[in-house]
Amino acid sequence: MVFNTWKKIVPSEKGEAFHVGQKVSVVGQSQAANGTIDALLVNTAVVLMEEEQEKQVIKYEHLVTL
Repeated sequence: MVFNTWKKIVPSEKGEAFHVGQKVSVVGQSQAANGTIDALLVNTAVVLMEEEQEKQVIKYEHLVTL
C-alpha cells in the first residue's frame, strides 16, 4: 500500500479545449482581460494575467481562446 502519493490531475471535458502556454481572454468581467494558461486543473485553469502580472484561478467556462 502506498501513502502520500498525489492523484494525477486530469482536466474535465471543458478543459480539453485548452493547453498550457495558450493565450486566452477572460469573459464575464467588467473589462476584458487577457493572459496565458500556466496550469490546467480539474475544473479551472491557472492563468498568468498580462496587465497585473499575477496568476489567477479561472473556471474554463469563463475562458475564450485567442
